[in-house]
Formats: sequence, structure tokens, C-alpha cells
Amino acid sequence: MPKIASALFLFVLVTLASCADDPELPASTCGDSFLYGSGEDSYTLTSVPGSVFIELQDPENPEAQIEALFAEYDFLDNTNFPQGNTLRRFPALLKDTSCENLFEVLKILNQDEKISAATPKFEPDGPGIMIRQFWTLINGISIMPHEPEDEANILEWADSNGLESRGSSYGTLLFRVKQVSSGFEPLEIAIKAKKELDVQWATADFLIPIWRGP
Repeated sequence: MPKIASALFLFVLVTLASCADDPELPASTCGDSFLYGSGEDSYTLTSVPGSVFIELQDPENPEAQIEALFAEYDFLDNTNFPQGNTLRRFPALLKDTSCENLFEVLKILNQDEKISAATPKFEPDGPGIMIRQFWTLINGISIMPHEPEDEANILEWADSNGLESRGSSYGTLLFRVKQVSSGFEPLEIAIKAKKELDVQWATADFLIPIWRGP
């Protein structure tokens, strides 16, 4: 990954890192794995049951909204209720830690008009992965064109593939998925963008814990 791209990617992750720590999750993983390329590196990502990441539609009064969601959905584990949370993005543990439940919960939450997106965690395998860690998918995709004049084609492709532009940063075009249904769309569309577009890189946005040694 180019140095500028790496810096931007890490900036996104560090900014989001305060949203949540990784909870204790089951050792099992779910379903088919995704082969995900990030710059020059490739990772195998497999979804992990037991936890989802929720982004609220309305930024106002998130604590009351979160409390209402936990009251409405009994599949959310209220023993880990994020009380006092003032962020519109937050993790939630699930009472049932089966893979089938993960997929069903994601579909249910993404049908809720109060929720902008509900997405899963993944266990990565690839370069630099030395300890077991989880990557939390969020609803964001970043695409770096080769040249500024390539932006028009990228924006046209993005619109036809269900993406909404969120502007740009340091030459990188930022997008979100307009309609998340399964929870996996940000990753699936980022992989598709990398295959179909002639760009420097296309990545899904993740929240990744920063490991600190002793």
C-alpha cells in the first residue's frame, strides 16, 4: 500500500478505535471467506459470530436510541449494554453466538429505519497477522484514482453500484453504501471495485484494534 494510502487508512482506523474495544468472541468463524486485497497485500477474511457493529441513522441523542434498540431486540446481549455511549456507532454482543443467528440478526437490523447500517466482524489471515484479532467492517469504501481525471469514471461506476459519495480526502474518493441489507455489502462492493476499476487501490473501511506489546 502506498505511504499516503497507508497513512489515510490508519487515520480512519485510529479515529474509530475509541468507539469500542474488541469483546470476547467465540473461536468459530462463519461461512465462506472473502479474499480481500489491500494495496499490495491480500487477506482472507472470515466473518465471526457473536457481535455486530451498528451505525444509527439519527446522530441526535444516541444513548436514548441505543437503550430503545436493546429494549426492542431481545437478541442483543444487554449484559454488555453500552450505557453512557454518546457515539452513533457502537458494537453490540449477541446472546446467540451461532453463525445462523449472525446472518439473521444483520438482516433484521438492516431493515430497521433507525439504523443506517449493521455490519459484522471478520477474522483476518494474511501478512502481518501475528495474533488473533478482529476487523470490524463499517459502511465506508475508499478509492484512490491514478489521476484526478479518472474521478468522473469512478463516480459514475460508484453510482451504478449503489454507492453514495462522501467527498474526498488527500485525493482519495470516499463512499458509503446507500442501502445495506446483508451487512456485507461494503466489503463485497470494495472487492468488486478493485476488480473492475483501474485505480491505485480500493478498500473497505474497517475498525482494527492496534496491538501494543509489553
